[in-house]
Amino acid sequence: MTEPVLKAMPLTALDHTAPQGYITLILGFPFSGTGHETNAMNHVYERLRQTFRRWPFLAGYLVGNNKFSTTGLAYSVDGGDVYVAWGLALERQNLRSSPDQFQWSFQDLLEHGCPPSAFEQELLCLIPKENLRPVTLKISFINGGLLLGFAFHHGFVDGTAAAQFLEYFASTKPQARVDGSSLSSMRSHRAAFTQTCRAMPEYDFDLRRPVNKPSPTAPPAEGRILTLAAPTVRALHAQAVAHLRSYLYNPGLFVTIPDLLCGMGVPGDIPDDYMGNMWVRVLASASVRDLVDIALPPPAAAAPPAAAAAAAAAALAPAAAAPAAAAPTTSEPRPRTAFAKAATHAHYANAAWRIRQAISALDGDNNTALARYLARHVVLRRRAIDRAHTGLDASMWLGFGAGLAYGIPGTGPEGTPAFVRKPYSANNGAMNLMPRAGGSQGGADWEVLFALRADDMAALCALDGMGAWLCRPPTQGL
Repeated sequence: MTEPVLKAMPLTALDHTAPQGYITLILGFPFSGTGHETNAMNHVYERLRQTFRRWPFLAGYLVGNNKFSTTGLAYSVDGGDVYVAWGLALERQNLRSSPDQFQWSFQDLLEHGCPPSAFEQELLCLIPKENLRPVTLKISFINGGLLLGFAFHHGFVDGTAAAQFLEYFASTKPQARVDGSSLSSMRSHRAAFTQTCRAMPEYDFDLRRPVNKPSPTAPPAEGRILTLAAPTVRALHAQAVAHLRSYLYNPGLFVTIPDLLCGMGVPGDIPDDYMGNMWVRVLASASVRDLVDIALPPPAAAAPPAAAAAAAAAALAPAAAAPAAAAPTTSEPRPRTAFAKAATHAHYANAAWRIRQAISALDGDNNTALARYLARHVVLRRRAIDRAHTGLDASMWLGFGAGLAYGIPGTGPEGTPAFVRKPYSANNGAMNLMPRAGGSQGGADWEVLFALRADDMAALCALDGMGAWLCRPPTQGL
C-alpha cells in the first residue's frame, strides 16, 4: 500500500460548520445461515470498493493541513486502486451470541414492527471519532438476519447523494481502476480560502484562535413509528385532491401524499384543536409553541431582521392556528375503530392545503430572519433552534434504498431489504418519512418515524386521531 495522497480542497462555510453530522441508515435482510458469511462479506467488500472507484474521494478521511490553512481529504491507493480500510471504512461484527449488546432476532424485529429503539447508532454504524470519513459501512450478523449500517458525512454527502450511493452500491456495474496521480489537487485555490465569516461567527478557522465546539446535547423525546396501509393512504389522497379541486374550483390543484400525511391527525370531535395535525405537532414539540404569537416590542418590530421574522411567523400562523373546516360525512376510507365523530377526508385535505400554502409563503430571506430572531427572542433564548433540534419539517427518506436488489449471498433470490431504518435518535421534533419500496409509488406500507414530547406523542397517537388510521399499533421507541 502506498502512502496516502493528500488532496486539499476549499470547503464552504456550511461544510466547515457541520463537521460532526452523519446521515445513518440500517438496511435489514433475512439471512439463511453462517455458511454464507464469507461470500456475503466478499460481496459487500467488492461492492463498496466498486462504489469507491466511482467516487474515490469518499474512501478518504478528513484532515487539516496547517501548512496551507486548508481542509482536505487523504485516501490510500493500493497498487493503483482505491484501498478500503478495514476497521475505518468497513467493519463487521457477529451479534448472534451477544444478547447483552443486541437482544433481537430478525424475526422478533419484524414481529414488533422494527422499533426505533432496537437500532442503536453507536452499535450498528461505524461513526469515526476523529479523522472523519465521508462514508463508512458496518455489517452485523444477527440471528436470522444481516444488518448493513451506512454512515454518510453530511458535509460531503447530502440526502440525494446518499440515495445515489446506495443505488450504485446495489448495482453490479464494474468501475475502472483509479490512478491517484491523475486526480487534480485543489492546493492552487488556497489563496481564496476563507478563514472567517462575519455573518457566521461560529465559522472561524483562524489557527491562532481556540476551537469552540457546539454542545451535541439533545432534549429528551419519545420515538415511535406510525404505519399506514398503502390502500388507505392512496384512497384518502385521491379523495383529498378531489375535495380541494372542487372546493377551490381549480382542476390543476394538487397536494402530495407527504402533504396529506403531515395534515392528518385532526380529531373530528375537536375541530378547533390547532395542535392536532402532524406537522403542527412537530412544530410544537420542537420548542417553538410561541411561533404563532411572537410579540415584537416597538420600535424593534419595524426594523430588520425583526420585521422579516414577524412576516415569516405571520405566514406560518394560519396553518398552526386555523381550525379544520367541518365537512359532511362521505364514503371516504374509515378508520378501523368506529368513533362517531371521525375526521373526514376534508379535514385532512384542508390541513394539507394550509400547510403547503404556509410553507410556500415563506421566502428565503424571511425564513432565515425568523430562524435568527427566534434564537434571540426573550421567550425562546434558552430553547433556540440548533443542530440538536431536527424539527420544523418532515424529512423525506422515501428513496433511500428500500426497493433495491443488493444481491448479497444468503439474503434471498433478489436480495432486497425487508426494512430500512434510521438508527434511534429521539431528537425532539423529528419527523421522517421512512424509506419505502417503490418510493412514493407501489403497495408498501407508509411508515413515519416521530420523536416528540411525550404529551404530544400521546395526543397524536390517540384513537380519535392518528391511532385510528394505523394498520398496526405504533412501535414504542423507548
